[in-house]
Amino acid sequence: MVETNNLSEISLEEFEKLSTSRIVGRISRKEFLKEYRKTILEWLKRNEETIVQSMRKYSWRNKSHEESIRVRNELERAITQSRQKNNGGIDLETADKICMWGFGRVFPLRDPQKVIEITQKAFVYVDKGDYYNGAKTLMSISGVGIATATKIIGLSNQNKLAIYDSRVGYALREMRKNSAKVIPCPPGQSHKRDRDSKTKNGWAMNYERLIWVLEIMIEYFKAKGLSFRIADIEMALFMMGQGNCEKHSSMEICRCCGSPVRNLVRCPNCASHICNSCVDPFVGVCTSCVREIFNHGIQAYDDVRNGQCATEANEEEDWFWFWESEEEDEDICEENGDKDARPRI
Repeated sequence: MVETNNLSEISLEEFEKLSTSRIVGRISRKEFLKEYRKTILEWLKRNEETIVQSMRKYSWRNKSHEESIRVRNELERAITQSRQKNNGGIDLETADKICMWGFGRVFPLRDPQKVIEITQKAFVYVDKGDYYNGAKTLMSISGVGIATATKIIGLSNQNKLAIYDSRVGYALREMRKNSAKVIPCPPGQSHKRDRDSKTKNGWAMNYERLIWVLEIMIEYFKAKGLSFRIADIEMALFMMGQGNCEKHSSMEICRCCGSPVRNLVRCPNCASHICNSCVDPFVGVCTSCVREIFNHGIQAYDDVRNGQCATEANEEEDWFWFWESEEEDEDICEENGDKDARPRI
């Protein structure tokens, strides 16, 4: 059993923002279940039939149920084999496979040796049942948020572990005690995240709690003669969250102006999801990026006047470097607790 975190590790501001739960800060599994077991079981009894039905409907990227399960199982085998070859860590090729499956992009860290070293450290924690520090270690990588971190952890052992993303969090939105959510909703393209747990420590703590919640569900179904993996319930929650999104959340929020609209487009520069009104018709990027570009140009002009730029060629090189931005998704935007992706200047 892991030790409770000292509250001095978080600031007063973070302490206040983690107030969705009655229990603030990291606690032991025993303390968590003492506080929330009854709430978890009450929610489960209301939703057990839906969970079982949704489990059979799981699908990812328009693939059949059988194909979707097969691909997940192949990724689990790939992680196992990679860990055997890399002293407990996984290699860049395996990390890329997971990210391509989950996000359609490669893993953000491109140094093969560092990928192995960091994942080695993460899995040392995971193998000991310390999912908080396991997730937090992976999120120390720039561009890795809770969804990416838990895809690596969750797919490594589907019997005991799960993925924590916005759809899973949204499916559990009505699991509450005194109006407070037991498991907050992470950021996502389809769901608005809960603002209380925007720090990486907060999301890592909530992942640990999610695993404990799913363990209670496994015990409940086992007592009824039903044998499931934790990943099976996670996939059911994923489908429940996706279905609720389609039914109740047809409007999405523009990341630039904050207006609710039905269809968003992606800014080609910063990858934010924006409405058509926030696309500059001349530059072809969002208005926020236009302001950033303008400010960048003013600064470059001032630098030339002050003799800080050696030549106009250097200025032009810097200008074009600004436009070379990688595509960012909600996981990367989450890195610094900021809901908007911003150009790196």
